[in-house]
Amino acid sequence: MGTIVFMGIELPEPGSVIGAHFAGISFDVRQASYQLSESVRERWSVAERERGEALMRNAGFSVRGIGPATSDALQLLGVQYGLLGRVTDLAVRSAGGSTLRFDVQVEIAWELLDLGSGGAVFGRQVHGGAHLTGSLDSAVATALDDDLAQLLADTLFLRALLVRRADPDAGISRFARVLPTTAAPIVIADSDLNASHDSSIVVRVEAGLVTLKSEDRVFGTAFILTRDGLALAVGRAVRNARRLRARLASGVERPARVVRSHAGLDVALIQISCGEPCPTVDWVAPEGVDVYTGVVVVGAPETDATPLHVIFGRVGGQWGLAAGVTLEGTSGLAGRGWPVARTSSGKVFGLVSSRPGADRLIALLLAEALRALSVRAPDSLTR
Repeated sequence: MGTIVFMGIELPEPGSVIGAHFAGISFDVRQASYQLSESVRERWSVAERERGEALMRNAGFSVRGIGPATSDALQLLGVQYGLLGRVTDLAVRSAGGSTLRFDVQVEIAWELLDLGSGGAVFGRQVHGGAHLTGSLDSAVATALDDDLAQLLADTLFLRALLVRRADPDAGISRFARVLPTTAAPIVIADSDLNASHDSSIVVRVEAGLVTLKSEDRVFGTAFILTRDGLALAVGRAVRNARRLRARLASGVERPARVVRSHAGLDVALIQISCGEPCPTVDWVAPEGVDVYTGVVVVGAPETDATPLHVIFGRVGGQWGLAAGVTLEGTSGLAGRGWPVARTSSGKVFGLVSSRPGADRLIALLLAEALRALSVRAPDSLTR
């Protein structure tokens, strides 16, 4: 069997109602609902990935751990398979007073990816469950573990692992920059820029734009900061993306991966394997921008048949979101994550935030976004 990386389990979206607490011994009188918060979802996801890796090792599988989120950018050389589960149904019922009894039922759609070919080679819907006395965390964990244990014992799943596959490292797309595996700063130099010198400011911005895709779904715009593929995107858009790809302005699609994200500002640093020096936007990271500065906001086209999105406006004033500014005259039509550039120079200084700002768009300044992601810009770009 080839080495497997357990990619984890995708839980229901934050805000989902996953069950209720009942009175009586037969779960017959509903008293309160269980709603899945973002923090609990994150905690359960991390814990399940750790337990899942342990379960697979104990069952005799060769497992490569991918560690905490900040190390997900490491290249997993020698890994043949990726195993991913997606929860399609999670139902929690509890009853009792000081001691709670839980009944948890879960349905997970499992997918085994062959990293050599890039395609799925096995899929199965598995039902798991747990009946125990204790805490909600332990009850859900037991149900998820039960589901995974059933998959690991499935004869067809084991057969899929025994099929001879292509070498996963043959022709692998290499990411140009070696990134730290901790929160150590990522340092950008002046020479990392590879901006267009076209006379049109829109063309100069467009050169560094990418359309983000996952499988067949288009879900956002990102823009490239460095010639080795570091780019900024909205964090929510890429957080749970599978097989993330970036469509460059040239029309070529390249693999991409999430390097770091900041939940508070909803911004993410991704890296794109361009295969050659990536074109970048021309950018600066000042701590502030003057009111009435003319701006252009640009969004990448969703397909070859759709046009580039271009909206003109101006800076309205400071905003209470970190180092942000309001944008006026843009009619609220710009999408989150689109780069915001000065019309006088074509230099990108911010990105459209996903945070609401009454009837105005909010631009998060690059200085704050990079600081939150522990990326250090050269002094020449901070003025």
